[in-house]
Amino acid sequence: MTARITEVSLVSDGSGANVSLVFPEGEKRVYTVSESCYEDWKKAEGKTISEEEVASLESLSEYRKAFIKALQLLEYGELTEKGLAFKLRARGFSSESIETAVAQVKAKGLIREEDFADRAVRYYVEKKNYGRARIMAEMFKKGFSKDSVDSALGKVADEEIVEACRKQICRNRSLAIKLAGDAANRNKAYAALIRQGFTVSEIKEAEKTES
Repeated sequence: MTARITEVSLVSDGSGANVSLVFPEGEKRVYTVSESCYEDWKKAEGKTISEEEVASLESLSEYRKAFIKALQLLEYGELTEKGLAFKLRARGFSSESIETAVAQVKAKGLIREEDFADRAVRYYVEKKNYGRARIMAEMFKKGFSKDSVDSALGKVADEEIVEACRKQICRNRSLAIKLAGDAANRNKAYAALIRQGFTVSEIKEAEKTES
């Protein structure tokens, strides 16, 4: 369906450009696109555009909405590319709009996954006292890529993981008691620590430092 562009104007806060259309049956619509599109659409003001151009305008408007929503989501905290895409998808944006929005925020340096991964791994080691396997599982759940996880974990020394295991034992008295008990109780303690991501050798090393 064709339409005539009645007005093209910049949004007062500088966040985009409004393109006003009127259709043959009198219906009026306003699409807001990015400010970078202003000059091109301004040249078409007063002209009739094709059905394909109307569809293009609709897509540009959705791209802008997705980008603005992406910025809003990032204000609440850091996200991975996958994490941001997931949240945008949950809000009903198309795959193409999501891909465009994520690329735009990444180009602006608002997603720095490697730095984010380094901080996340540090948090899991030093605050949560997890082992490598548990950290990897948590990181993948948050949408980190395998490369960024491998890189961040590669910066963690073996001694730091052993220390994290020791802290797990220290803060969970039942674990310490079971480790000091019979074979059945020790097996239960080892199973609990393995679930926290530690290997058998790391647990044995942590027991040495604990004693």
